Parts: sequence; C-alpha cells; structure tokens
Amino acid sequence: MKLIFFLSWRNICRNRSKSILILCITVITTLGIFMISSIQNSLTAGLESVNKRAGADIILIPSAYSGSMCDSFFTGTPCSAYFDINNVNNISDIDGINQISSQLYLASLSSSCCDNKIQLVGLDCDTDFSVSPWLAEQGKKLELNEFDMIVGSGFTYEVGDKAMFYGKEFNVVYKLQKSGMGYDNCAFISFETAHMLTNMDVVKNYFGLEGKQDYVSMMLISLKDGYSIEEVTKEISDTVSDEITALTSDELVSNIKTSVNGYSVFSHSTKIFLIVMALVSLTCLFILITGQRKNEIGSYYTIGAKKSQLLCMLLLETAILSAVGGIVGSALGEFVFILYQNYLKYKLELPFLSPDITKIVILSLECAGIILAAAIISAAVAYVSLGVCEPDSLISDDEKR
Repeated sequence: MKLIFFLSWRNICRNRSKSILILCITVITTLGIFMISSIQNSLTAGLESVNKRAGADIILIPSAYSGSMCDSFFTGTPCSAYFDINNVNNISDIDGINQISSQLYLASLSSSCCDNKIQLVGLDCDTDFSVSPWLAEQGKKLELNEFDMIVGSGFTYEVGDKAMFYGKEFNVVYKLQKSGMGYDNCAFISFETAHMLTNMDVVKNYFGLEGKQDYVSMMLISLKDGYSIEEVTKEISDTVSDEITALTSDELVSNIKTSVNGYSVFSHSTKIFLIVMALVSLTCLFILITGQRKNEIGSYYTIGAKKSQLLCMLLLETAILSAVGGIVGSALGEFVFILYQNYLKYKLELPFLSPDITKIVILSLECAGIILAAAIISAAVAYVSLGVCEPDSLISDDEKR
C-alpha cells in the first residue's frame, strides 16, 4: 500500500499542470457549494428563529407604517411609528386573549446625537413576553431601571459598558444571544425611560410624542390554548379602527417564508448544476489525461502490476487531489462567508442566523465529501470507458509504440 501511495504522489507531482487543473475545478466547485449551502442554512435558521422568538400570536401595528414596522421587526431597520393605545383598550375583553404587551419604537438620530443609528425599543417590563423568555433562558429576569439598556447581539457593547444616546448615558445590563432577526440590531429600554427621552427638548419635535404617554408602536398578543388565531384576529380587526392593522404570526412571516423557500429552490438547483458540471468537467479531463497515460499504464502491466493495484493507484491520485481541493475550497468558503456574512444579511434583508463553528465544520466536511465522491465517480467512469482495467489492449498499444 505504501508503494501505491508513493507512486500516486509521484504521479501527482510529475503531472503538475494537470494536477493544478483538477485542484482548480474541485476548489471552485466546493467553494460554490459551501457558500450557497451556508446562505441557505442561515436563512432557514433565521426563519426558524423568527417563528420561535416572535412570541406573539397576533400583533397590532399602525396601518400606514406596516411595511416599516415589519422591516424593523425582521431586520432591525430603524423606524418610528405610533398609535394611540386608547383606541384598542377594549380588545382585552375579547375571548381567548391571554397576554397583551406593548412596545414603543424610536429610531435614533444621526451619529452626532448617538453612538450609532439604531432602533430603540421601549418595553413594558411588567407585561413583556417577547424579550423576557430570552433572559429566562440565561437564568435572568427582565428588570430595567432608569437608563438601563439591553442590547442585541449585533452591538459591540458588552454588559457593564456605557452607551450614549440623545446625550444620555445608558448602562448596558444585558446582551441578548444571536437570533437572526431585527432584535439583533435593537436596544431595549423601559417604557419610562423611552417617554423621558421623547420629552427631551433635543428630540421632542422629532418624535412628536411630548406628553403622549399612551402612544405605542406595536402591541403583542398571545392567545389561550384552544382558540383560533384567525377568528380572534378577525374579531380584533372588527373592533379597532382602520388606522391599526392586526396580523397573525403566520401573516407576519408569510412573505419571509416565500422568499426563503424561493431561495431554497434556487440553492438546490444551483448545487445540482455545480455538481453536474464538476462531474462532466472532471470526466472529460480524466478521459483526456488517461488517454495520454495509456503507454505509462500499459508499462505497469508489463512489469507485473495487478488490475486492482493499478486502479487503486489511479483512484488514489484522484482522491488525494479532490480531497485537497475540497478542503481548500471549504476553507476559502468559510473565510469568505465569515468575512461577508453581515453584508449578506444586509443585502438579503431577511432574517439571517449564521451557523456556529460546529455547523460550519460539519458543512465543510459535507461539501468536501460531495466533491470527493464526484471526482472518484468521474475518474472511475473515465478509466472504465478507456479500458484501463484491460491489460491486453494497453500492453498491445504499448508494444505498437
């Protein structure tokens, strides 16, 4: 076996130009498959995170700003929109409603005012059921004092840091785990602190909420078990004014699901295309290379090499080159994906939850395995089609030369 490995390695080094060409095909194919798979996995994980983390069965948002509110919820795009909570107070009497919690969305001003332009979200700490479960998973309770702040995973702030917004210094008391949705780019404060900010001279005209303590941006509603979300949503819609839109959790993510499913179809189709192209390219290349090596292969037979030994040597050459190409392609894919994952999330404008290092390693091995299998299949097809395993024909060809 050592001799076969030595001969395979010697042949790889001796035929450098052909070896480099095989490496290029395997590296590029693996890189493409890895990038497409990583994006698909991130979008799928982001969608699952939205379904898990949204918490609410129904949300109420201002009709005129429904698009902006959804963008903020999913991607963290800053927006400010409000409605008077007094217009919906009677919904608490509707059968089936279990919990109601409100949030106030405040888009921060330019960097001259704040460290970063972000989405501030005022929470009702007594009724919240959207952020508090995350903290509960970490064994913590939602408690926000004046100018305390919870930040999403997208911030560089850590617990104990100070953050400056609207000329006020905030204490970062919690940092949420990565979710792949808009909460990653949001900072959460108490309702009391939010109202204090909106009444400050520097921003009161910007928000237009001075003295309006009863205005909110979103109401989250959870239902009791056994009640139909669609029926309760319809009843809420009939109760509130046209200025307020009631959306179910499924309606909230329906467009996201459509986009993610569309990308999944594109992803699978592109991966199949890349694999087929790699199979065709490698098969043609191996046929060309093997045809040029018939004299060499025939000489191995003349000195007593067995068919199994020769085939093992040829396939080992292929396995070494494709394994190296798969590893290099996966490593390049990891580097490119990690480097550009935030840019991808920004451009796609969809929930995007990047895989952790363990999943990335597993995905790398899968991609390397795919290209390894494709290369071995291509090589086997090429060798069989040229009669590499038929000593008589190769030896006679050798003697003719």
